[in-house]
Amino acid sequence: MKRTTLLILMIGLLGLMGCGDDDGSTGFQFVLLEVTEANFPDAFTVGEVYSIEVTYLNPDACTFFETFDIIGTGQTERQVIPIASRFPEEACTLDIEERTATFEFEVFYDQLHVFHFFTGRDSNGESQFLTYEIPVE
Repeated sequence: MKRTTLLILMIGLLGLMGCGDDDGSTGFQFVLLEVTEANFPDAFTVGEVYSIEVTYLNPDACTFFETFDIIGTGQTERQVIPIASRFPEEACTLDIEERTATFEFEVFYDQLHVFHFFTGRDSNGESQFLTYEIPVE
């Protein structure tokens, strides 16, 4: 009797897990946003934390800023790419709008810091970057 009850319970659970209208998609996709400028101090000081303000282009009303992907390409060199989520099945206005977001950056090294901000792709599909070099005092 216990085996029969267990078997029926397992079949029921498997049936419930197979139900639903989820097609496996998340309903949104991640997109890269293009940076137009970033605001830095004239120089960094070791041990200080700075709020870096970044201006980016938001392409439409269905795209929402999520975070920055900050990739270390060297000890004091970073690529910065704003990431957004986009809901493609929504009806969107196509008004491109400049917006700002900030990230915190702590200075650990007393060397020149180089930041490369994603600005889009060229006609060959190659990523393009806006570069800032910030000295450390």
